[in-house]
Amino acid sequence: MTMMQKQLYDKDCFLCCLVMATSIPYNEAAEKWGYDLVAHVADNGLIGREYVIQAFEKLGLIMDVDYKVLYLSLDWGSVGFTKNMLWGRRACLQIKSKNYRDKFHIVYWDGQELFDPSNKLTYIWEEVEPIYIWLFNER
Repeated sequence: MTMMQKQLYDKDCFLCCLVMATSIPYNEAAEKWGYDLVAHVADNGLIGREYVIQAFEKLGLIMDVDYKVLYLSLDWGSVGFTKNMLWGRRACLQIKSKNYRDKFHIVYWDGQELFDPSNKLTYIWEEVEPIYIWLFNER
């Protein structure tokens, strides 16, 4: 069962989603990430591929082993098709922010239920239109 982790900062939605995906308490995960990474994310969000990979790796998750990064283009398939493919699979989903114009937000899908860490306006599954997907290996 997934335990909701609400954001501690305005821009740490991705870190909260990793906490929910791994069931590691935020304070333990923050120790693994280190003060510099958490402070960077609190100020800037998790911008940049190197920070995303670092956030995963510090929790022991390796790209192409424990998760895949997928970009969703509507040229390749519909949002509905993609959401059907996610059924039963854990994923962090990048979507457009409801709270900040021209910004993005990350929510966590545990395979059955959507968890939005925002303390402001939140999403329900029917509103989600993923742009990037971090899909976890369910081995």
